[in-house]
Amino acid sequence: AIYWREKAANQGNASAQCALGYCLMNGHGTVEQDGTDNSQERAVHWYKMAAMQHQHAHAEYNLGLCYDKGLGVVQNQNVAFTWYERAARQGHREAKSKLRKALKKRARQQSRINKRDASQALSSPVLQPRQNKLLQTFCYCPTNIKDIVDIESNVMDKIRM
Repeated sequence: AIYWREKAANQGNASAQCALGYCLMNGHGTVEQDGTDNSQERAVHWYKMAAMQHQHAHAEYNLGLCYDKGLGVVQNQNVAFTWYERAARQGHREAKSKLRKALKKRARQQSRINKRDASQALSSPVLQPRQNKLLQTFCYCPTNIKDIVDIESNVMDKIRM
């Protein structure tokens, strides 16, 4: 089965590329002559091919998982978020769920950081009253998911530019 998937994947078939990545990620690859198993790295390669060349939603989701968990790549939550977002925009249900969880996690983390920074800054005797007001204004922390999604969307739009 791997042979035929790899043959189709090499010919540019996005579904075969994604399926081959899945097989490799789940231990159906081959071990190199020196005893190393680079199946996860090869899986990421095929997921990237399907995602980048064909915008294959499931491959994008799988790339999100790889970056989320550090499978075959260096773990990177920001990159995982980007891949989840790309898959979610195509209607991938699991990606939407992962994206919601990531947004909630980011909001909680940001809320803790904003509250800590604001309380430290506001308690400083050095600040003038005018600066205090500015800090209170700009230490806004979104509390509902719509605000969080809007902020994330704006950030992603700026990153793409």
